[in-house]
Amino acid sequence: MTMQNYLRFAAISIVLLFVGSLMVGFVSNYDAAESEVLSDEPVIQNPSQASSPGHVVFGQYISSDNCGHCSKPGGGSDAHHSIKQNHPDDYVYITYMSASFGDTDTSRAGNVAPYNWVWSRSGAPDAYFGDRTDKNQGGANSAGTTYDSLFQSGAECTAPSTITV
Repeated sequence: MTMQNYLRFAAISIVLLFVGSLMVGFVSNYDAAESEVLSDEPVIQNPSQASSPGHVVFGQYISSDNCGHCSKPGGGSDAHHSIKQNHPDDYVYITYMSASFGDTDTSRAGNVAPYNWVWSRSGAPDAYFGDRTDKNQGGANSAGTTYDSLFQSGAECTAPSTITV
């Protein structure tokens, strides 16, 4: 076998080995772990009946790990989620979680410099709307409508204006 024939045979062997390994990868059945199926989004029992203010409203919601009023059906978390379900393009909110129901003025609840927000010290649930500390709602009812009136009024969030450059 001449050197040229040997190199030709080696090149063809490498190509066949490469193509063969690719084919095995395509046709073999890997025992991959089954993907996790996420549960459906919870259905709110008493959905918000608020109408849209016609512009985006921003809310900040303070909850805590041990807050019964926050997690009860229709409570604080449900009330925000209900508005978001009915008005997905008009409502944006952030939930801060404090460690304790009675102490919501903590860094874990978002009270960190340079964001010097005057958080309530009275406990969760508490919600602020817009960029103001005077537009807030403390507590929560069980009807899922706690924040409807503030959302519907626009919470003093002004509609964005067009900026021309």
